[in-house]
Amino acid sequence: MKKNIESGGKKQGYSVSVSRIVLAVLVFFWLLSGSAQATSIENACALVLEKLNANLAARGEIIALLPGGDYLVEFDDLVPAYGAELLAFGDAVELDEQGDAVAASPIFRGSVTVMESSGHLCRMRVEEGGEGLVVADRVWVPEPVVVYLTPVGNLAADPGLAAQLARALAAQLPGFGNLRVFSLPNANQTTVDFLRRQCRGQGLYGMLIQPGIVLQNERYKVRLSLTSLFSGQPLAPLEQEFKGFTPPSALLKGAGGWSRR
Repeated sequence: MKKNIESGGKKQGYSVSVSRIVLAVLVFFWLLSGSAQATSIENACALVLEKLNANLAARGEIIALLPGGDYLVEFDDLVPAYGAELLAFGDAVELDEQGDAVAASPIFRGSVTVMESSGHLCRMRVEEGGEGLVVADRVWVPEPVVVYLTPVGNLAADPGLAAQLARALAAQLPGFGNLRVFSLPNANQTTVDFLRRQCRGQGLYGMLIQPGIVLQNERYKVRLSLTSLFSGQPLAPLEQEFKGFTPPSALLKGAGGWSRR
């Protein structure tokens, strides 16, 4: 009997030791992933802001009218992504007394949206106005761009990740393009309508950005939900995956659970 008791005690001690070792290993890798993740979320933030910058800083020229009324636009360097909104401008030419052109200034013709792109070419569709658009008219987003930024949404239910993204945005966003960035505590349709009237009344292009952390198909993503303050319409969101992590408690629970007695 004594031997059995001793044997049982040894087994119990062995089991507890293994549990502690497993927990220690999980915590170790969790901490490693957490430290690596800070860089990953910062990189994801930088990449998604580069996409935003391409949408706002791209400059193109209409090179052809396509069947169905769309336009083929060629861009020099930066190419906007699907769903990006740009404004189209023609030239208002000033003539001298002899009828010769002496100056040209841009005249607004309408807004266009990227439907698809390949290389430096985009197929764009007129969303507003567009009367008189011709080959050689140009498309771009006038600077400065007014950006209204809401707090980070946390659909992944991880406050640590949300806080890291908020810090990354605060550090990186001012360095992208000619932006005037303002913070908003929240936003709804009434807010969008008010900001839209304000921006258009001042002749400025504005955008509402609602950043968030989402967990989709076991993949973490930085997502920027965008709303144009020119048209008042939602634009295609910009996303970038990054490496997330699962807390040790969740890992242990998934492996059968662990509790102290």
